[in-house]
Amino acid sequence: MFENREAAGRLLAAKLKKYKNSKEAIVIAIPRGGIIVGAAIAQKLNLPLEAISVKKLGAPFNPELAIGAVAQEGNRYIDWVMLRTVNAGDDYVEREVETKFKEVDERIRKYKIRSDRLLNYSIFILTDDGIATGATTRAALNVLNNLKPKRSDKKLIILAVPVISDEVFKQLEGEADEIVVLEKPTDLGAVGQFYNEFNQVNDATVLEILEKLRR
Repeated sequence: MFENREAAGRLLAAKLKKYKNSKEAIVIAIPRGGIIVGAAIAQKLNLPLEAISVKKLGAPFNPELAIGAVAQEGNRYIDWVMLRTVNAGDDYVEREVETKFKEVDERIRKYKIRSDRLLNYSIFILTDDGIATGATTRAALNVLNNLKPKRSDKKLIILAVPVISDEVFKQLEGEADEIVVLEKPTDLGAVGQFYNEFNQVNDATVLEILEKLRR
């Protein structure tokens, strides 16, 4: 159990201390809650922070259930097993993808995200406040795996999260070079249950943090 997102971020930073003060490393956070975790990591390790724009694809009649996710640079991840489980048709999926890509673009504008900022780094520490299904994380990892930084020969992707289900951890092992976690339960119902304080994070807070910790 974590006191709050900031405390969880500090605990993750302790496991990532080998990257402290690295000129090659940058922390990349999934908004909104992940920004608080990412800020704590970035401040502890003296690293810059950037956001990544990702939106979950919701199931028909249950938008909270993820059937995939889309992200900036046209990246997408579809959970075909879940798609068949909820019987989502092709027309529905295409409409949902189109809608969520518009939201991805809006978030890019709102948070002033620029992918070219990432090209000067080779070590990417991706974080969020927790991973339940892994859909948004997979889409974000697609962005980073497709990225071609100036020093791509030394490219390293680290996924660092406070809590992730054991099943999803195993699924993601091949998509990041390293996964750093604090809690890995066999049954993860909701990320918020692992926090004493799990308040909503608004856009103004996200933008304020990014403007402070970007370089």
